[in-house]
Amino acid sequence: MKKLTKKEIEKQEKEKFLEKINLLDLKWIKFELSKNNKIVPILNSTKIFSLDSHKLQLYLYIANKIAKNEKINVKTMVFYLEKSNTKRIKLLDILNKELKDKAELLEWFEDSYPFKIEELESEVKKDPYIVKDEEWNIRNLLFEFIEKVSNLTKFIFNKNYKTSIQRNMKTIKQWLLENHVDLKDLEWYFDNIYSKMVYDWQQHKSIKWFLLEAQEYFYNPDNYKKELKALLLFLKTKNESTKRLAVWTAFKKYKNTLSSILYHLDYNLDIFEKILKDFSAEYKRYWLNWTLNTLFNNLFQKYPQHIKNLEDIENKDNKIENKDNWYEKEFKDFVKLKWIDDVDIIKEYYNIYKKEWIQAIQEL
Repeated sequence: MKKLTKKEIEKQEKEKFLEKINLLDLKWIKFELSKNNKIVPILNSTKIFSLDSHKLQLYLYIANKIAKNEKINVKTMVFYLEKSNTKRIKLLDILNKELKDKAELLEWFEDSYPFKIEELESEVKKDPYIVKDEEWNIRNLLFEFIEKVSNLTKFIFNKNYKTSIQRNMKTIKQWLLENHVDLKDLEWYFDNIYSKMVYDWQQHKSIKWFLLEAQEYFYNPDNYKKELKALLLFLKTKNESTKRLAVWTAFKKYKNTLSSILYHLDYNLDIFEKILKDFSAEYKRYWLNWTLNTLFNNLFQKYPQHIKNLEDIENKDNKIENKDNWYEKEFKDFVKLKWIDDVDIIKEYYNIYKKEWIQAIQEL
């Protein structure tokens, strides 16, 4: 029997090793011997490019290490592939999920599964929106929430558009901080109010349009809810649709009027409902159409007994009419319109008025 040469033995060993590693599940990556007798990973299908870029990075790195018959250090790999801790956290999470049921690949790692990196654990603790379990399965609550909003309002937010992800994440983080709102409360508003009643059916490019509506809600949640309840009472009284699109359209149309009516009624929904029924019955009797604007225009004449701040309004009118009789009528009308009752402020505006800047004042 012919004795094998050293090169032939090495080649046989490499072929056995090649056969073994080609059984590994590395998606669409396989191994072959190159012309210079080195094992190299090859892509045997274009399907691999349909993988998320992070997964592709991981599998290519792992395949290169296996081809060299080298053990893999998780921290070295993650810190080599990504430069920011946020992306490293995400990469580590993907790695743990991908290798969960791949014991044959876990043998190639120096670290025990689930993989952990001490420096990144401290980063996770700093971020209130990132949660992880004992197996290092990570969830970014902020990302998940934006994704949910985008699915409803149809703006771009997915892994293929990294710029969109960064922009929207930054926008909402800043908004939550500036408005002192907890993410759980914002999600409650989205689930229970926005998506059911005031959902904007237009399509936008970012989450900021949703946040503008949310800002109005969080300025005074109680009043906002009462405005919506008042609108539903109005729609039901007129036998109009209370489906989501109809409510959204009516809310956009009547929001300011509703706010004005309820303000004068001290946001008392019982009184509002009583006035609504009475006003509706009167107009129905004469076969007349009416809207919330019609009601507001008749509020002071027909229902003065229900207006909580009527006395303050009359006092304000008297203050301007009696105490400051020397003001021109045009200026007095302007002061009434703007509800200004501070004497010093009125005098300052009057100085501007005398300089013929009334047009500029009216635009304030």
